[in-house]
Order: sequence, then structure tokens, then C-alpha cells
Amino acid sequence: MRGLILLAGVVCSTASYPSTYPFENEAFVPVNTLAATPNLAYDDSDEGGYIYHYYARAEFTLTQDDFESPTLFGEDYNGWSPTQSGAIRFLLVVHFGAPPDLAASVWNCTLVGVFSEEAFTGKVNGQTVCNVGECCAGIMGLPKYSDDQLDWHTTIDARTAAGMCGDMEEEMYCVAVGGDFQSNCIEYYLSPSERLFTFICNDSYSLYFLSCPVFLTAFTPVYAAFEPAVYYNACSQEEYISSDAQYFAGDRVCHPYSYYHPESIVASASLSASDAASGSGSSASEESSSTLLLGSLVLMAV
Repeated sequence: MRGLILLAGVVCSTASYPSTYPFENEAFVPVNTLAATPNLAYDDSDEGGYIYHYYARAEFTLTQDDFESPTLFGEDYNGWSPTQSGAIRFLLVVHFGAPPDLAASVWNCTLVGVFSEEAFTGKVNGQTVCNVGECCAGIMGLPKYSDDQLDWHTTIDARTAAGMCGDMEEEMYCVAVGGDFQSNCIEYYLSPSERLFTFICNDSYSLYFLSCPVFLTAFTPVYAAFEPAVYYNACSQEEYISSDAQYFAGDRVCHPYSYYHPESIVASASLSASDAASGSGSSASEESSSTLLLGSLVLMAV
């Protein structure tokens, strides 16, 4: 059974990393986070843009060399995950007091263990997302980064309550309380186009937090120091939410919202996938289109 689950989650290799997200049939396409280039000073002179510059901009790509070349530490270590892109350099230095780059072995999850049913309560802020023992079936037996899933439940309960958020879909729930496994563990990234398990795209992540009334006026990220304050202050609330979404669910080898909710498919998307991954940040017309589409999609999700 585990073999069947694993095979079902692998995306067949197409050799190259996608240049856009699979949003061609989506009614909602998130804006990109604000374009900026960090100076790597990790102080008040740093304007930020770590997630954008290292992971979210359209020019970002992956090649086989990223999986096979020696790391910054000279390790002959095969593997890659978003944590190694440079997107969390500011977070590592300012929030965790760590060096901006860590050895690849830190992101090797094989020694930590695998997911089991006890890790998921199936509840978020009083909502029953899934039944205990049936939650997140696709990742059962697959690597986890940590054993803190119950702590993450507490964190997400508090965030959703503070944001006055609506119901959370199971595919979002598994990522939200999983303990950063989808962004940390190199085991999930087999090649530029192959994944051990295919996660949600950033549209599902953005769509959920855009449904939270409080967060539309005062969003707070999962980690307060992903970027310098000056960067976040320059972002619109939608760009702010997109910043979190681009990191936690930014891989372009992903399943869009309509994969889980076929009823949301439209004949042609109002915003193109290339717009979502463009290097220009969001425009006023993009934000207006996103807002118009958001209401109907939130109603579908509830």
C-alpha cells in the first residue's frame, strides 16, 4: 500500500522545471510578492525581498546541477529543497540566530521519522477538517522534518482564530500543521520536475488567508522575520500574504486549487500564470481582478 501511495504522489519527469504555475484554468491567481533585491546585510540597511529574489521571481529555475553539485559547504550531497534556495537567509540569521546557510544534512529528514495518523487531530479552531485516522492519507509513511505537529495545531488554531478565518480544506491543513516538511525535507524533491509527493500550489495558501477578514487589514506571517520590517511595510496585504504563500507552497510542480475542487475550473483564467510569477510584483488591475474573484471562491470553499 505504501508503495502505491508513493507512486501516486510522484510527478513524471519532464526534465525541466516549469516556468509558470499550472494556473491556466484557475479563477483565482495570486499576485506575486513585492519585487526587491536583498543586500544580505541582515540589519536596518537591508530592504529585503529574500523570498521574492531567491524563490518567487519568474527567473527562478531549477536544474539537475542544483541536485548534484556540491553545496556551499563543499558537501558532495545530492538533494535540494526550498530552504536551500536562499529564501530563508534573513529568517535564519535574525529569527533563529543561525548562519544564513546551513549544511545540506540539516534538511535530510530520513533520520527523523515518518508521518503517522497520531500527528493529525483533524481539527482547526473547532472545525473538523477530517476524521482522525483518515487525515492526510497521501503523506502517511513519508518523511517528516520534526515531531511538533501537535504544537503546530496550537499555532494554527491561534492564527485562524485571530484572523477570523473560515473553514480550512484538508489539503491546506496537511501543509499548515505538518511542521515545514514540504519546504525543508530534501526527500520530497527528486529532480527539477519530480516530487515524492505533490503539494498544493500557492493559490490555495493565498486563497485561504485572503478569506480571513482580520488578515485583509493586518496580516501576520507564520515567522515574523522572514523579511525586514521595511519590506513588509511596503507590501499590500495581498502581497504580504503572497510572501508566506510563495515560500510555504511556492514550488511550481504543484496541484492548483481546481485539482481539489474541479467545480472551480474556468474556461480561461482571468489572470495568467505568467502574471503570477512575473518579476514586476502586483499591479492595481491584478489586485482588482483578484478581489472580484475571491468572494465566489471563498463561498465555494466554505
